Amino acid sequence: MSGWTMPIQQASFKGVRFDVLAVDDSFERAVVEHAYPFVNGADLEDMGLNKQTVRLQAVLFGEGYYADYQAFLAMVQKRGTGVLVHPVRGRMPNMLLLSANLRHDAENVNYVSLDLNFAEASEMQPIFVFENSLLSRIDKFLLQIENFVEKVTAWWAKNMEMVVAAHNVKKRLLSQWSAIFYMGEQLFSLLDFDNSLYDLRLGVTKASFLPQSSDAIGLFFKVFKQAADKYKFSTNLGVKSAFNDLMRDFDAVAKIPRFLETKQTQRITSAAQFFKQRERQNQGSYLSTQFTRSDLQVLTCALQLMSSAILTQSAVQIIEAQAEEMTPADIEYITTQARLSLLKSLNLVRKMQQDSQQNIAINEPNNGLYTAMHELSEVLRDSSHELMQIALSAINQKPPLVVRNVEVSGTLPQVAHAFYGDYSRSDELLRLNPQIRQPNFIERATLLNCYSE
Repeated sequence: MSGWTMPIQQASFKGVRFDVLAVDDSFERAVVEHAYPFVNGADLEDMGLNKQTVRLQAVLFGEGYYADYQAFLAMVQKRGTGVLVHPVRGRMPNMLLLSANLRHDAENVNYVSLDLNFAEASEMQPIFVFENSLLSRIDKFLLQIENFVEKVTAWWAKNMEMVVAAHNVKKRLLSQWSAIFYMGEQLFSLLDFDNSLYDLRLGVTKASFLPQSSDAIGLFFKVFKQAADKYKFSTNLGVKSAFNDLMRDFDAVAKIPRFLETKQTQRITSAAQFFKQRERQNQGSYLSTQFTRSDLQVLTCALQLMSSAILTQSAVQIIEAQAEEMTPADIEYITTQARLSLLKSLNLVRKMQQDSQQNIAINEPNNGLYTAMHELSEVLRDSSHELMQIALSAINQKPPLVVRNVEVSGTLPQVAHAFYGDYSRSDELLRLNPQIRQPNFIERATLLNCYSE
């Protein structure tokens, strides 16, 4: 008692007060021990804290002690948790009174001593749902990608509203729509998209520009999605190889604005498409071939954002479907490439954000474009972080990688039997060791990557 500021400290539980003589707080950590044969000691896996307990030595005394005693007994009969006002730590919600020992002494009149034992009650969690599990992270991320697409669409709409609000609106509308139209033609050709059912209009008016541009961005997302869906990301064919092919297609798409500036085309896949484009080019009164810097800057950023969204979504879907078969190196590779694409998108958005702030007038009202770009930047940053966490969760589910020495020359199935006691895991060894050229003859003393179990 001498160490406290006041001689007696008051506490309460569910509104009933009592005077505290001593406090005993207890914490215990949940630990799982992993012991290994012929290894001294054990690995201790920290599983968090168990429930904390609080033991109080308290008293009820004085002339009105019996009324307090009856109130205390009534409180004990109540079920459920309550707020414990700790004499040192203050309010502690979700505390449950586990036990109470009440002692009366004949020598002390109007006095009862209390030994109280409290424990913290945590809220129930759904069974088999863990915050850091791989599946829950993937589900959360796929929803986040949908939010990403919505933010891109909102950012695009704000840019198109700026086009409509331009001073020379007719010329600006024609220039921007021409850039969108020609970009769509190149996009359909490069990604082998059948645009017979989804054709872009040649003409545009001030009233139809905003809905037409919104339809165009939705169509372009559909083209990117279809391009990703045509790849079969199988471990037998090589995940990295298929993912590289997808990135090469998207890199070719990213060059479209530069080719529009130089009035070039990249590839025509069929004679029908060629004559169709020539026919449209002959109707030159509808479209312009002169593009402003802002027209191409918005298109460049839009293509990069769509590419990043679909690449990131594809990377997560690959991990979801084939995390068990993929090696840590494969997971790391596709994650790194997707995050680099997100970084490139973030740099483009920030560059446009800086340019918009430099060109805006002091007395010009807020048009919402800066806010849309800021929200888009935050989504890009969050997506990159979540993608890294998904990759770490997928890698951590696998046993640790070790390097082992081949003790006897033989085939790869024989080596797998020597390492694991299971010859069928030879394909796993081949994936972990891409340097193997002759799996039917592995020399003695060769160092191979393998899982520890």
